[in-house]
Amino acid sequence: MIKDTHLTIMVTDINRSIDFYINQLGFELEKRWEDRYAVIAAPGIKFGLHPSSTQFQKQDTNMSVGFIVDKLDSYIEMLEEKGIDFKVNEATAIRTANFTDPDGTPVYYGEMKI
Repeated sequence: MIKDTHLTIMVTDINRSIDFYINQLGFELEKRWEDRYAVIAAPGIKFGLHPSSTQFQKQDTNMSVGFIVDKLDSYIEMLEEKGIDFKVNEATAIRTANFTDPDGTPVYYGEMKI
């Protein structure tokens, strides 16, 4: 029986990544196994951070982590206050603020236009 599901993001520095997701984005550190693995809880998802050397990380990715929000502008303000570089994309059915985590994993906040 499946008890839980985690998307796992491979990271080069688990402490830096935990700081980013907890202190910069405001998510919760649910559990941590020293420097071997950490579970981050965000609304609607839990995801793992797993340390890996850069030689095993794929430089290009076909994955992104998205968080759908009601008012994107308030999240844009938060990104600006935290000094996180981002780009706004208005060209699709979802308006997004796109940025990356410390290891280059694409992350976005998105507000549905429809």
